[in-house]
Amino acid sequence: MRIDLNTPVTFGILIETATSFWQWWTNLLGDLLPGVAKAWLANSVEHWSVGVTDQHWQLRRNSREGEFIALDMAEPASVLQNLIERLAPGARERRLTVFIPASDVLTRNIRIPTSAVSHMRAVTKLQLERLSPFASETVHFDCRLTGAGAQGDTDVEIGIVQKATLTQYADRLTAIGLTARRFEVADRKLSFHSVRNTWTSQERYQVRLAGAAAATWILALLIAPSLRDHEVQSLSAELAALRGPALRAAAEHDELERIARPLAAASHLVAQPNALDVLELLTNSIPEDAQVTNLLVEKGSIRFLGIAKDPHAVVAALRRAGLRSVHLIASSPQDSGEQSFELAASIKPSEARTH
Repeated sequence: MRIDLNTPVTFGILIETATSFWQWWTNLLGDLLPGVAKAWLANSVEHWSVGVTDQHWQLRRNSREGEFIALDMAEPASVLQNLIERLAPGARERRLTVFIPASDVLTRNIRIPTSAVSHMRAVTKLQLERLSPFASETVHFDCRLTGAGAQGDTDVEIGIVQKATLTQYADRLTAIGLTARRFEVADRKLSFHSVRNTWTSQERYQVRLAGAAAATWILALLIAPSLRDHEVQSLSAELAALRGPALRAAAEHDELERIARPLAAASHLVAQPNALDVLELLTNSIPEDAQVTNLLVEKGSIRFLGIAKDPHAVVAALRRAGLRSVHLIASSPQDSGEQSFELAASIKPSEARTH
């Protein structure tokens, strides 16, 4: 492979390179698709072409090399339409590339300065009157680089075809239900755009879909403000309707809280163990040699001071009586041989009353 860094890069070369890369990339991705998806995608992006000869034209699907449908242009248009509808219905929905004979194209070769390659079409257009026997407004032309000339010049091939010739081809295709996308010269890289701008059935369908989408979008833009105002008014009405019940509910909540305060206070008092019940519990539970000198009853717990020979025996007795979390806080010996102590325990009002 030879790479010539001196070759000028033109817009046409960039388009050709990008097209080649795109075809390679899409083919690579297409090989990864499952068979059903690959077939659907191939049908949706299929390209068709027509090869023009004297009488028998060849309708080809580009993905199937060597296969074609012979169109005898001497047959009536209705016969050819039925043939295409039966054998190649997809061709009627696509714009075709039409390959015309080289005899229809007038070719010229010129040399232009390499510095003017980027403006090759403009330079060629200025020389059409000199290169062609036809008026410039009656022809289509295309040009391509063919190589580097001597002394810094570049060789350019120019193809010139009469618009009337392309119009005749386009009319004959239209008569049998086909639409030309562009015209190319067989075995040459020369291309001419179509002289007709008629739409295919697929393009008309796409335009209708685009129009429907645009109309829907515009309608949404027009209706959205009124819908938003209507929604705001509806929410305001709902809030106004709920304001009365909300105020009544708040007043009832305050009244219930006022009624519940005395009940809560009474419940707090009821929840505390009664001192007499606790004292009776201690009297029945602690050993006979133990005495209670001070008793403090709090919510859910008791704490008391006393004297006993063995404070640990008092702790054990209270645990047997069912008190919870009984523990000895402090103890100290007395001259009498007994010990003073401080105990704490947890107790429920029901436990005190039960005992």
